[in-house]
Amino acid sequence: MFARILAISLAVAGCSVASAADETYDLRGPAPMKGQKSRDVLTFTMKNASISLDLGNDVKFDGKVDMTTVTETEDEILAVDGRKVTKLRTKIIKDEAKRKTTIAGDTTDETDKKALVGEIVFSELTKDGWKHSLEDATPSDKQKKELKDFDNPESDDDLYPAEKIKVGHEWNIDPSAFKKVLGSNISDAKGTGKAKFLRIEKYADEECAVLEMDLDVTAKLKQEDSLLDVAIKGKVKIYRSIASAIDLKFNIDGTAKFSGTVEEDGMKVNMTFGGKMVGEGTSKVIKK
Repeated sequence: MFARILAISLAVAGCSVASAADETYDLRGPAPMKGQKSRDVLTFTMKNASISLDLGNDVKFDGKVDMTTVTETEDEILAVDGRKVTKLRTKIIKDEAKRKTTIAGDTTDETDKKALVGEIVFSELTKDGWKHSLEDATPSDKQKKELKDFDNPESDDDLYPAEKIKVGHEWNIDPSAFKKVLGSNISDAKGTGKAKFLRIEKYADEECAVLEMDLDVTAKLKQEDSLLDVAIKGKVKIYRSIASAIDLKFNIDGTAKFSGTVEEDGMKVNMTFGGKMVGEGTSKVIKK
């Protein structure tokens, strides 16, 4: 009797394993919904990064930089068209960069806070593209510049296969999808992106697809009145909710390099800045 029960148990277990292995998942998930709210926190850090400033006429300075940027926002979807968000309300809770720069033996500590902190940004997709404005406020000149460079809400569908996939599936990411990873202010994105569906795991009490992406990308980055060359290489790990298709958490570990002409104290300076970069992001759905 025991042997028969054991045999039946093993057979049932074998069927369960086979069934789990054959299960497929839609990583694009459901379409965004009007009224959906989330709170997002992003942190990026570069330590002991190299910086080079060329002022022309053979005047050059080299140094090191420690930098941490933190942004925290609350987003509310106001309108959708199919799978695309067309209107978004964003409350800017925190957006600052802390830098410690050492050049020619002189060290300076700076904290830059964006002028949009504390404001609510209304974003709308029009026939001429995305338009960003302040809700119930007239922007200052500095805020106008920041609104001009405000990140557009980008769909992340193109990062993932259109069909349902199994754990273990691997795929290539088209460079056109990198806007969702690097921000909407990039252009001329080139390079490679490879992704793998590692496993299913519980995170923040939700069933998540654990994903890994390897990126090796070059692009142009628009930042205020400058256009910088950017190169990013690294590994991204994502915990993506199966139910909502929201990335509840991600980590990136890699390198970043920026180069181009920037304006410092009214002077045009050729800058090269790069080194090791780590980052973390979390997103939490706000319940009604």
